[in-house]
Amino acid sequence: MKKNLAIVLFSLILSACSSSTKISQAINTNGAKAQSYSNIEISNSNTDAPDHFAQAVKSYLKLELKNKALFTEESGNKVSVNISDYRMRSGFTRALFGVFAGKDGVDSEVVVTDVNGKVIGKSKVSSFNVMAIGDMQDIARMHAEEIAEFLDNQARNKG
Repeated sequence: MKKNLAIVLFSLILSACSSSTKISQAINTNGAKAQSYSNIEISNSNTDAPDHFAQAVKSYLKLELKNKALFTEESGNKVSVNISDYRMRSGFTRALFGVFAGKDGVDSEVVVTDVNGKVIGKSKVSSFNVMAIGDMQDIARMHAEEIAEFLDNQARNKG
């Protein structure tokens, strides 16, 4: 009985963290086999997202791309992430109200440009957490992982 309860609780926690990606324009590399990214820019359009959150997304994204062998210090494609919506409950609110306090999350538009500045791909990425577990760093990490997954899948599909 305890084992079943533990499995149910674990499943609920996993399902409470979610993300989605809506690809507006698949990345077009014009037949190039090697896909790499060398520049990551994070901007914040009229949201309450603090600068340290944007920097955390950038750091996690760079780390994810390095782990997937998609980041290079040399010349590569540019990734621009514009945070368009940011919702984060305070620690007190999360502890007091839990899932009834609403969900934490971030939405952004990802634009990939080649070395000549031509837009070669676009996507909208949304990451959120409805559980009382986790904080701003968890959302930043989850969002960066989702962006890296978009960039990695597109690179694999084209290369």
